[in-house]
Amino acid sequence: MKHYTYIVFLLALVSCKTDYVFIDSFKGGVYDITNNKPIKGVVIQTDSLAINFFEPIKTKNDGSFYVDGMTAKSYKTYVVNRKNISFKLYFKSKYYSNQTIDLKSYNKDNRKLDVVKLGKIYLKPLNK
Repeated sequence: MKHYTYIVFLLALVSCKTDYVFIDSFKGGVYDITNNKPIKGVVIQTDSLAINFFEPIKTKNDGSFYVDGMTAKSYKTYVVNRKNISFKLYFKSKYYSNQTIDLKSYNKDNRKLDVVKLGKIYLKPLNK
């Protein structure tokens, strides 16, 4: 009977699937600092050599954006690549000054969240 208990425990342990999170999904909105209006078409990207690189995206008409998180299926993949994660997020627009935020300053208590809410990111218009 003792052997069966160990076998059941071992099978339960092996059958557990774990995703190792490189970076959480995040969302937010980009706004004009002078009038608090949403800005559409702001390009958002991260470092091109980072493991969590994504193709540049643009904010929607309401200034909102969403970026999927990134996970690894194996612990080995996670350990090898975790040092290549970029926590910098770059906001670029033709008519506004560029802004960079550090995602490490959000979700400081490292809770597992479905989506990290960045809130409002304000850009300053360029002087004409």
